[in-house]
Amino acid sequence: MTMEAIGGHEGMVVYRTPEGIRKVAITDEAWRDLLREPQWLAAMGGDHAPRYLGHDNSERWTLQEDLGHALSIDSNPVMALGAATFFDQCVDLLTALRRAGIYHGDLTPPNLAWTEHRGLCALDWQESTLMGSSLPGKRDTTDAWQLLDTYMGLMGGCGAFKLAGER
Repeated sequence: MTMEAIGGHEGMVVYRTPEGIRKVAITDEAWRDLLREPQWLAAMGGDHAPRYLGHDNSERWTLQEDLGHALSIDSNPVMALGAATFFDQCVDLLTALRRAGIYHGDLTPPNLAWTEHRGLCALDWQESTLMGSSLPGKRDTTDAWQLLDTYMGLMGGCGAFKLAGER
């Protein structure tokens, strides 16, 4: 099987395979974290998120849908998609999270991707929790604030307002 390493976290490696995105845990802690993702991906049902495809306890990997070579948020989607489209997608993603009762917890540029058929998608669900629960600890801000910070950070301060007014 062809496996291309595309990222990871401490104790975990992420691969692109013909079957989908395979996340392989190296440590016990990473395996516990990976096993948190299926419930959140199932609750999202593919709405602004990849679909969960399965896991293997003995080899400690999970498999989720590969959304393809998505446009990374790091590549400045505001310029690529236009401010109105990008901002509308931020609202749609937040609405889908609220409808599912989920706090994602890490909506930062490496964990957001744009796809033609799904729009703005959240990746990396290991920090997620039910809304109203205590926050996982990595970030003590809301998902909306994280998206706003990402959006404004891409544009540099008030650059988003400047872009919206220019042609």
